[in-house]
Amino acid sequence: MIPIQPDLAIRPLESRDNQHLLDLLNRACAEVPFTVAFDLESLQAEVVDSEPDCVYPVRWQRRLLLGAWRARRLIGFADIAIGMDSESAHLPDYQPLGLLRILILPEQEEARDEVGHELLKAAERFWRDGGVGQVKAFHFSTGYPSYQAGIGVLPGDWPEQFRILTAHGFFLSSRHYCLFRFLDQAMEERIPMADLNLVYAGDMTDLRYEVYWRSELIGNARMVQSRGLATPRPGTTRIGERGRYIGHLTHIEIVPSWRQQKIGKWLLRRMLADAVLQGIYQVAVFPDQSQYAALTLFAQQGFEELNYRGYVLEKVMTQ
Repeated sequence: MIPIQPDLAIRPLESRDNQHLLDLLNRACAEVPFTVAFDLESLQAEVVDSEPDCVYPVRWQRRLLLGAWRARRLIGFADIAIGMDSESAHLPDYQPLGLLRILILPEQEEARDEVGHELLKAAERFWRDGGVGQVKAFHFSTGYPSYQAGIGVLPGDWPEQFRILTAHGFFLSSRHYCLFRFLDQAMEERIPMADLNLVYAGDMTDLRYEVYWRSELIGNARMVQSRGLATPRPGTTRIGERGRYIGHLTHIEIVPSWRQQKIGKWLLRRMLADAVLQGIYQVAVFPDQSQYAALTLFAQQGFEELNYRGYVLEKVMTQ
């Protein structure tokens, strides 16, 4: 008797599917750096809600969670949306983007092409119906806070997703590194010039910094705190340390006319010193490959590069 492969069904997920989705996400994301396992509460807040939590600002218009089912098993998943990511927030509402937050493929290698193809076909119908002309996949601003400390890029060790997306017309638009630093003790700070003032905003879990020279804003930065999976210390054999506080340095910028005056160095060292006092164990940052000055600054302040690359892809929708 010749075995028959059960039909593949693509359908929107419902609340009764949350446990299936939880299991699928945790299996797929288990080895991604700075990721902590989802539970039903974080799944609801970061994935299922109509306006889910993100580290960066996103304007959602429409969302759809697509599941790929075979023999009553959830084997694939696509989180898709229409709206504005943090880079397109200035655009009017009638020019929305298509957003692909995450694409999960089956564990079975022989099923990946079919599942990926069918999920992306359904996603493109959704985007076309919404009048979308451009799609961004795995943009850093649409990530889940529990996943990669909130950055949503495609991990470089997910080559099947990359292959299937490029086969559907997506192209690489940016590449991100991951740098990290252990925090052992407060750092010495030297204010580089007179009349500099530092103003804090937010709270200890989302701390924002503004640097003023007299009354002129000349720099800003942000550190988001989460409880995640830290990378192991050198010389240890552990995969990572769960439950330790991680600081995600989401932004640091000095206005161009004030650069080369050691203000960025002072601001970064102040942030790291504050993080030590808050009990943060490790700080991670995911700079774009083009941010040469930032990469140099982080290296000078003791950050190390993780063996990691993350990718953002885009697609222009054709009629």
